[in-house]
Amino acid sequence: MSYFAAHMIFLYNTFIALYSLVAKLMAAAGHSKAKLWVQGQKEFPQFTESRIPNPQSPIFWFHFASLGEYEQGRPLIEKLKAEKKDAVIVATFFSPSGYEYCKDTKLIDYKFYLPTDTLSNAKKFIEYIKPNQVFFVKYEFWYHYLHTLYENKIPVYLVSGLFRPNQIFFKWYGGLHRKMLSYFTHFFVQNNGSKKLLQSLNYNNVSVTGDTRYDRCLQIANTPYTNEIIQHFIGQSFCIIAGSTWAEDESLFSNLSCKIIIAPHDISRSESLYKQFNNSVLYSKYDNNSDKQILIIDNIGMLSNIYRFASIAYMGGAFGKGLHNIIEPLSHGKPVMFGPKTNKFPEAAEAIQYNVAHQITNANELYNIVEKYLNDEVYLKEQQKNAKAFAEGNEGAVNKIMKSLSS
Repeated sequence: MSYFAAHMIFLYNTFIALYSLVAKLMAAAGHSKAKLWVQGQKEFPQFTESRIPNPQSPIFWFHFASLGEYEQGRPLIEKLKAEKKDAVIVATFFSPSGYEYCKDTKLIDYKFYLPTDTLSNAKKFIEYIKPNQVFFVKYEFWYHYLHTLYENKIPVYLVSGLFRPNQIFFKWYGGLHRKMLSYFTHFFVQNNGSKKLLQSLNYNNVSVTGDTRYDRCLQIANTPYTNEIIQHFIGQSFCIIAGSTWAEDESLFSNLSCKIIIAPHDISRSESLYKQFNNSVLYSKYDNNSDKQILIIDNIGMLSNIYRFASIAYMGGAFGKGLHNIIEPLSHGKPVMFGPKTNKFPEAAEAIQYNVAHQITNANELYNIVEKYLNDEVYLKEQQKNAKAFAEGNEGAVNKIMKSLSS
């Protein structure tokens, strides 16, 4: 190993140690997510073969950063389990939001917080689970885990990968991260831009298979679902469902006269939103006598299903850190609006080009778009049809990946 490589690994290890220290300090100070993460690290799995129903079963390890990546990988897990009845699925999560949501699902056999990325942890964990194949979904590149998998000749795949020129892999100082890429057996990426970037680094083990979120979201949209509260609240009215919103998004809704359902990204803000909007009611306190304009969702888990009841949708996040999942409403056949910060989300540009999405910068632009849909039913129906067609046109990533894995 060269001096430079050893130096970069030293800096990487230092960063990992500092991250763990900061998380412990935040947990001690009462930060809820940090407390969950630290507690999860204490439960380092003592995974032995005796805990596997059939030691001869194929073991597939999926790593997810958070809930969004789990939803992205879920259809691939379902496909693997359908084709390999004895498959054992091990899932690791970095974020508490992913682990806590998925800890009771029957789809996954064993679930853990990913032990901190040290060389000793990576060796112990991989020895415990003995995976046949490993899938990292979209994001997260952990040096010691990837290197240990490579050293043990265990195939590792990136699923729904997405690369941009400003990422560290393509910077002069990104040598360690470029090395991590060399440990992957194959990259299943979302678009041609990602493929070209990897090829610029001389990685040709790349297939453009698309975004598995389309498969998952269409699966949800095409599954029957009823919700008496949502259906009663909307009735025959025109309704916007605004999902995963932040304060910057919610400030745009004041002048709208139609029905609005708001599902904040952080449900702990539901009570304050109820106080912010005068003519509103919380989902948990709704009754059939309620005659309100705004319904505020104060639970987790229903948003991906209720877009089916909307006229159009608004997706939050693009006035702040980043756009949330617009594929969900599009899969339900709902044209969608969102803010200006979408450069990291190619699906936004594709949906705008297909004319089923609208990027806005202020409340007046939002109002004008809503009025167009509200006052032109023919236009609304046509756009709903186009939104569904757009989503269906991007379906099929899972089958492409499975075909490649079996070849």
